[in-house]
Amino acid sequence: MIDQYKLVPVEPTPEMLKSAVQRELVDASHYGRLRDTYRTMLAAAPQPSAEPVAWGNFKEDGTLVGLSQYPEDQTNWAGRKPLYTHPQPAKRKPLTEEAIDKLDCIPNVPGIHFGDVVDFARAIERAHGIGGQK
Repeated sequence: MIDQYKLVPVEPTPEMLKSAVQRELVDASHYGRLRDTYRTMLAAAPQPSAEPVAWGNFKEDGTLVGLSQYPEDQTNWAGRKPLYTHPQPAKRKPLTEEAIDKLDCIPNVPGIHFGDVVDFARAIERAHGIGGQK
């Protein structure tokens, strides 16, 4: 399966566009259409699975001592960790009120209270999928 995929840039490079133009025997005025087609193709490309593809059993020093795709093989593994085809997104946590208080960007403006700043910070976090809903 690894041979079926290739890491490609999000935007086609000039060399890629030139190659496409030469392949299709069209002139450079088609670059915009080719770029749009490329973006459409990328958007339709299959995404790597968010599910583990296997599980590894690791010693405390990080040495891999077991590898399996089958859950029944892993019941007695002490150092069991999921293995993915790509890095998983980091789980972001909301800032503590102490961390918000330490931000240098908070202006000392009359009428703006710390609670307002915390509410603002929480709204930004929610907009980025951090923390719970209000």
